[in-house]
Amino acid sequence: MAKRHPADEELTAALSILAEIDAAVSRWLPGENMPSENAETVDVAETERADKVGVVEPSKSEEPNVAAVIAATNAADGVKSPHARLARRFDDDIHTIIAQASDTEIPSFQEKILRRFLPGRLPQDMRRRDGVLAARLVVSLERASRLIAALTAHRQIMQNHLSLIEADLVERIDAVKSADEGDSATVTTAEALAARQDVVEAIIRHEAACNSVYHKLSIEAERALIVLHALSGGQGISLADQLSGEAREALSPLLALSDKGMLSMREVDRRKSSVDDNFQHRFNPSAVRTDTNTITAEKNPLPQTLSA
Repeated sequence: MAKRHPADEELTAALSILAEIDAAVSRWLPGENMPSENAETVDVAETERADKVGVVEPSKSEEPNVAAVIAATNAADGVKSPHARLARRFDDDIHTIIAQASDTEIPSFQEKILRRFLPGRLPQDMRRRDGVLAARLVVSLERASRLIAALTAHRQIMQNHLSLIEADLVERIDAVKSADEGDSATVTTAEALAARQDVVEAIIRHEAACNSVYHKLSIEAERALIVLHALSGGQGISLADQLSGEAREALSPLLALSDKGMLSMREVDRRKSSVDDNFQHRFNPSAVRTDTNTITAEKNPLPQTLSA
């Protein structure tokens, strides 16, 4: 069996972690694990039923494990996050393809003229090379678009869950404040509130990390579409026709801008620096920075033919 590409492994891991976080956080939604007024009676009945079949089931009033949420979000938000690795790989792929499309980092004057004004008269070997590079770029775009689509849905789910869990936490805190001071359940209640607060804080940190990855993937996808247009412009193939239906849906806003001629590498470069800085700060805080507190220059500058 052929060995899978590391990027495919990273994508699979990233999608799996998002599913784990969805499941772990959903267990903290109001009503999922809240004890009822007759919880003791219910627990006895459940225990009797479980004894008959030889299975011990957890009590419905049992608090879920906050460690599961923390562990899942740490896997997605840490330095070794597969989300971050895939985003970095996407960036590197684009740099490499740009350099290879130009033979050197700075294309010759003749090639710049051919690409800009006479794309239909590019030499045959140059067109063949561009076709191969375009195909490689499409594969990278497909992977990135799958994670973009997953993050889009996941971010909305997390926002909805966070609103419900925060509202429930506020209600529980208000209930504790209005309860009798001598309530015997004070210690247990405090632990439950602290656990919910930990979940809320984990979701907020996770949302920030997801936003950073999403913006990084989005700016790189915009950049990749500009490069793909330059590579396939002389072949008369639209960008949308080169992508799967799933990728077209995930990248539809960018494809619409491309159709209107509104994607610009110069504009991407202007916004990319701040996106990269945020991404680097979150996923590699120990990175070397200059005295002006900015990320050091990338090793592969964009060729002039694609920077306009």
